[in-house]
Amino acid sequence: MKRSPIKRSQTPLSRNTPLRSRSVLKTSVAAAERPKSTLRAIGKKGSAWIKVRKELKKRFEWAGITTCELKMRGCWFNDGLSFCHSKKRRKMQDLDIWRVCLGCLHCHGILDEKMSHEEMEQTVENIIEKRGLLVPPLVLQQIQRNQDGS
Repeated sequence: MKRSPIKRSQTPLSRNTPLRSRSVLKTSVAAAERPKSTLRAIGKKGSAWIKVRKELKKRFEWAGITTCELKMRGCWFNDGLSFCHSKKRRKMQDLDIWRVCLGCLHCHGILDEKMSHEEMEQTVENIIEKRGLLVPPLVLQQIQRNQDGS
């Protein structure tokens, strides 16, 4: 049986039909009374990361690092890039915020979710060791002072 082509004026959901109008459920009173979610203000760690991230972006671009450094199975190469820290945020000390590599979201997810804290730290540290640390000279001096004082 052949189907006849539907003409634009005969479509079941044309603009004037009741099916096209807004649903009663979408405009219910319960949805209107629901409180809006509020975002918390950026804290010390967040504001520090914003400053460091701006500097890291410049340094990585200057060094020509614009693709995923992790290159794990299923890597997105240069899509969805973000900085991968050697430690989880709650375990970071002052200067650990600078110890990062560039990774795609896929590899970053594997790093965070599938690896232990030790494996994650070792993986990122190996990458940093191979290419060198990209931090400003003042921070390097501070790191050296801390190592000499220890």
